[in-house]
Amino acid sequence: MKRAISALPMVLWLTMVPGWAGAQQGSEATGDDAPRAGESSLDALFSQATFWRANNRPDLARDALQRVLAVEPGNTRALRGMGELALAAEDRDGARQWLDRLRTRAPGSEDTARLQAALRREQISNGDLMEARALAKAGDAGAAVARYEALFDGAGPPPDLALEYYQTLAGVDARWQEARDGLEQVVRDNPGDPAARQALAEVLTYRQATRDQGIEQLAGLWRDQERLQVIAPWRQALLWLPQEPASADALRDYLAVRPDDEVVRERLDSVLSGSGGAAVSDAYDALEAGRLSAARRGFEGVLEDDPDSAEAVAGLGLADLRQGRFGPAEQRLARAIRMAPDRRNDWAPALEDARFYRRLAEARALHQKENHDQALQAVIPLARAGGRRGRDAALLQGDILLAQERPQVAETVFRDLLENGGADNDARVGLVRSLMAQERYDEANRIYAELPAEERMRYGYVRDQQSRVLRERAQALIDDGQVYAGEALLHEAVAAAPRDPWARLELAKRMQARGQSGQAAAMLEPLEAPDAEPEALLAAAQFAADQGRWQHALDLLDRLPAGARDSDSQALRQRVENGARMAELGRVFDSGDRWRIQSELERLYAAPPETPAQTGQLANFLVERGESSLALTLVRKDLSKGLERGAPKDFVPHALVLGRLGYDREAGELLRELQRRAEQQPGGAGAFAEARRTLSVAAVDHARQGGDFARAYDEAVMALSSDPHNEELVLALGRVYQEGGLHREAATTYDWLLARPGPQLPARRAAVANALAMDDVDRAEQLLEQAAPLEDGELLLLAARTARRSGDTRSALALAEKAADAHYRANRAGAPAALAGSANPFRKTAGKTPENRWLALADGDGDNDGARADVWLPGNSSPGNEGQHWQPPVREQAVAASAPSAGYYQPGAVSRPAPAPTPVQESARAEARIDRFREDVRQDIAPRVETGLGLRNRDGESGLSELTEVSGELAFSGVPFRGGRFRGVVAPTFLNAGAVSGSAAERFGFGPLADGTASLAGNLEGAYDLIAEVGQSAEQLEAAQSAVDEAQTAYQEALDEFNTQVPPDPDDEDADQVDLVTQDELDALENQVASLEDQRDQAATQFESATSRNVLYEVGIDLDALSDEQRAFVDRFLVSNFGSADFSLEADTPEEYEARSQAVRDLIGGLQARANGYARAAAAGNQTEAGMGVGFGYRGQAFAADIGSTPFGFEITNLVGGLSWAPKLGRNGRFILAGERRAVTDSLLSYAGVEDPATGDRWGGVTRTGGRLGLTFDNGPLGLYGDLGFYHYDGHNVADNQSVEASLGGYLRPVREDGRELKTGVNVRYMSFDENLSKFTYGHGGYFSPQDYVSLSFPIEYSEDYRRWTWSATFAPGFQSYSSDAAAFFPTLAEEQFWMEILASSGVIDSAYYAAESESGFGVNLGAGLDYRLSPGLKLGTRLGYDTFGDYSETKASVNLNYTLEE
Repeated sequence: MKRAISALPMVLWLTMVPGWAGAQQGSEATGDDAPRAGESSLDALFSQATFWRANNRPDLARDALQRVLAVEPGNTRALRGMGELALAAEDRDGARQWLDRLRTRAPGSEDTARLQAALRREQISNGDLMEARALAKAGDAGAAVARYEALFDGAGPPPDLALEYYQTLAGVDARWQEARDGLEQVVRDNPGDPAARQALAEVLTYRQATRDQGIEQLAGLWRDQERLQVIAPWRQALLWLPQEPASADALRDYLAVRPDDEVVRERLDSVLSGSGGAAVSDAYDALEAGRLSAARRGFEGVLEDDPDSAEAVAGLGLADLRQGRFGPAEQRLARAIRMAPDRRNDWAPALEDARFYRRLAEARALHQKENHDQALQAVIPLARAGGRRGRDAALLQGDILLAQERPQVAETVFRDLLENGGADNDARVGLVRSLMAQERYDEANRIYAELPAEERMRYGYVRDQQSRVLRERAQALIDDGQVYAGEALLHEAVAAAPRDPWARLELAKRMQARGQSGQAAAMLEPLEAPDAEPEALLAAAQFAADQGRWQHALDLLDRLPAGARDSDSQALRQRVENGARMAELGRVFDSGDRWRIQSELERLYAAPPETPAQTGQLANFLVERGESSLALTLVRKDLSKGLERGAPKDFVPHALVLGRLGYDREAGELLRELQRRAEQQPGGAGAFAEARRTLSVAAVDHARQGGDFARAYDEAVMALSSDPHNEELVLALGRVYQEGGLHREAATTYDWLLARPGPQLPARRAAVANALAMDDVDRAEQLLEQAAPLEDGELLLLAARTARRSGDTRSALALAEKAADAHYRANRAGAPAALAGSANPFRKTAGKTPENRWLALADGDGDNDGARADVWLPGNSSPGNEGQHWQPPVREQAVAASAPSAGYYQPGAVSRPAPAPTPVQESARAEARIDRFREDVRQDIAPRVETGLGLRNRDGESGLSELTEVSGELAFSGVPFRGGRFRGVVAPTFLNAGAVSGSAAERFGFGPLADGTASLAGNLEGAYDLIAEVGQSAEQLEAAQSAVDEAQTAYQEALDEFNTQVPPDPDDEDADQVDLVTQDELDALENQVASLEDQRDQAATQFESATSRNVLYEVGIDLDALSDEQRAFVDRFLVSNFGSADFSLEADTPEEYEARSQAVRDLIGGLQARANGYARAAAAGNQTEAGMGVGFGYRGQAFAADIGSTPFGFEITNLVGGLSWAPKLGRNGRFILAGERRAVTDSLLSYAGVEDPATGDRWGGVTRTGGRLGLTFDNGPLGLYGDLGFYHYDGHNVADNQSVEASLGGYLRPVREDGRELKTGVNVRYMSFDENLSKFTYGHGGYFSPQDYVSLSFPIEYSEDYRRWTWSATFAPGFQSYSSDAAAFFPTLAEEQFWMEILASSGVIDSAYYAAESESGFGVNLGAGLDYRLSPGLKLGTRLGYDTFGDYSETKASVNLNYTLEE
């Protein structure tokens, strides 16, 4: 028990420092970028990527990996590399996209897991990570693990944190097995990592069941590597072994390594003596081993048996302390001391620790919550404590001060800790952080370097400060394009070390590159002092040589002491001497004396230089001067003498000549042979880097010029892998990008070059041309403005092209003239040297004050007073050089080309490439480009006459929708101002819609009303017969009544007679015989009366029935079917016009009927007469119109406007016109805003208007007024577009209408070459009108106006130029669907339409509305065009087109002739 208690101080200060540094070492040793099986062809690209990434050029690393993916899109290693590059650039979204691709390709691969882990690792902040480590260090494994896992966000640990996480996890009793499994996996992944093996072995020692295995592994690590880090955990594990004989061998193995370890030897002695330990001792052993859960169980078990065990209570308090539970620890330790006061001295330090670290934890919690002020107030009293406690508090105090951005105060805290505590690595790292926060990088780097290697690895976020040395930092900034920042650091370097010649040399070079020659000379002046060191003289001589001051360079070299004239100085001397000779030869060429030049060339051929170095330098000079034949001859003759005559580097210029003349392969073979020989000599290989770069540039250019962009790119990237900042190589790569169509990459390349010092003319030329190729006119103008005033002919030509693109064609022409003038001055063949550099004062663009911003680019101050300094004057002339002067004799050419070599290759054996253009040829090409451009611009601004004849035929119903249009056009246009073309046009037009006849007449003008009233009149005609029929019943009734009256009279007379007659005396035979009325006769008469009365009653019944008949209904006019409103309207009309609305024949007597029937006849007659008035027939004949339209318009770069009229002579003439604005959006987009008023040309009615032949009323002449918004995108291969329009339709006596129209589409150009193009796409169109006004009755417009219309088409267009011919064809199949609502016959005439509705309701006509329509189906649009250029200014063309859908079809044809006049 005493032994266990005495170990408490060690337990309290025991730290659980994770082995994460080892994990980092292990991950670096795994060879992530090692070539894999089956990838040998890609190894070079992976090596490039690794190299560029290590050299802080992620862009080039990314290019290498992209090339891998171009060959093998699913290469997981390349995908992981791209993801890691994205992470390095802090592009987490990009990294996630690469991870998604990896998961798709190889979800379970190692590369996927690594990139996923790296992405998680990138999201972990160092502050949070240090917090987790602090918890682990304080013994609170559970809290530490929880913090770690919160950082890992539910996933496994990243590789570089795996060891420390699993070692901490092993301290959580319930998760020990998980920790073991994790470490075993790490060891399997990194079998060569000793730190991983040690971490696993240590965790195995934490459990009794695996302790022997862990001890054996730790012993094995010692045996394999004698790793000192193994000793401490090995020893601790041995002390945890049970004190039994089985532990003896393991103890002896350790003592064999550390025989002086008395503690272990005592343990061996105890084991051999058979002594054992109690339960409390075992629990303390578990506590020391970090197995806190086991220790707690042990102590709690003791307390169950002995609740008064002060040792067990103290042990639980110590476990609490180790777990960071400072409050419970304080309580338990205080209780233990009360239970066993005699043990106060043993447990008091732990109790004080518990109290102290509780307060420190509270301060740390405030710090973590960013309550830095309160945290600082809480920690300052704690930091005053002495020893370890004060040190821990002071470390937290420093962290808080850094969080408060008070690095100076934090520095004092950490320095105090180092002064008082010695080699405290945590304090040292804190000091480094404080110094870095103050940008005191050098001092921070020095202190950081004093850290042990493992600590430096552990604190990996502190970067290696050697890269912060001023000069290296300056160069890095300059290479990155931050020239001025780099120069500022060079100034600091010179101030810090005034006698350092190389810092001065670098700064002077920067000054010279910016044209500050005087300042550069002043910077190097101290290097030429009388007491200057040899290094200073050498640096000054190098600068003088760079400037071409050969004699001054020789004077400086002569001052070098004999002992300082090493190989470098000798090489510089040789370069200077050769330079002096070349300067003299250059003066000969510049003299322009052709005889002298020819003589000098012949002398050089007859007596070439003696040494290879001189020969090579001379040959390169001749190439620059255009004397390639002599240069090649000298090189070949010199090589034929063998390579042993000089050092390998002396023949490097020979290779350069071969490369510059296009012999890339031969030059490469020569250079490789020279390098092989040089490598056999000490220090001989360094002279070839620049030659390789030069040859690489030549190889890249030759491949590019041959159209092999893939090979050109490979050549460039391979060369840049060893020299990423070589501006000529980068410029060559930019040209590859540009000519290969990768304009964005080219722009990035040129921007990088333009941000660097040194000559920028080639890069600026290329950048402007590339911006124009991208259609980025603003960028092109910006680049030109940066170089103004422009004097270079090529830049002036580019400025002209830019002005033309911006719409200022006249300024473009003026700039082109200036370009021609500049070219003439700089490259005039055969002109004297002085004249070649002079301006022509009589050219029309010279000497003028700039009129606009474009011409200002080409002018300086504009001061023309006095004599011009740049014009040719007497005394400055001399004959000039007309290009290449010398050719070797034919025999000598053969000898030079076929001479045997010195063993490594055969000169001339490689096939000769196409000869590189000479300066004279380049000049001629430039002049031709300028001339072509000037001619193009003149064509742009020249006046034009355009004439044409067109035919349009639309199938339809004669007199209505049918239309034949014959139109002509005569237009004149010009550019009277700087830009934009004005155009005037007259357009005679003839329209023919056919004759209105047959059923068409019923649907034209007032035809429906006339047809309806005619039907009404016809129906009314039948009413007369009905009235006559009723009249017959009246007559019959009247006759029957008359018969009854007569019979009744006869009967009354007979009755009267019967009653008054006296029969004669029967006996008086002499009495006269009298006819007496007999009873029978009287009865007969009475019966006759009754019969006639019955007949009369029947006639009366018939009469009553007849007079109740509805005459109108019986003739097909049902007034009862009318609505109340309609009936009231009709009644009012009849009363108003005819005095009555009563068509009833009802009467009581025939006499009354006679009056009623006459009234009805009169009413029907009047109505019939009125109806017949509307039913006049339309005049026969064709519907034709003819007239002359006029228009005037303007079109500029983004703005267009026009105004004009529909043809004068049409029935109706309208004013039409429009405005449109289409500015660019970005490089490939365009916004369109347009407003317009246009004629609707669907029919003769809508276009010209018509007159109703019956009434003389006019209607039609429809115009569409409105606007649209649109967006387009076209980057060349792909195009997208969409627009939305709203329009109002109106016409003369035509109902108003509104529409909304939208279209959306896109297209691709599978073929996009000079002279031909294939475009395929898709288009969706939607249209909707408020009203259907497509008919031809009065008030309709005669134009297609569906309520819903949608079409889907797939246009295919092809065009091609062949010599003078240009032809094109269009094929657009598609699907269309539309629906139209029912439409009123007369939308503008309410009364007439109401009458039509009355006629329809009463049954006179079928309907008062046109029926609704809908149709769906397939359609096609065809088109073709052919143009022939008769002369440069005269072009003849023709166009054909056909469009059909359902019953609709339209055919178009036109022929045009365009003539361009001289400006």
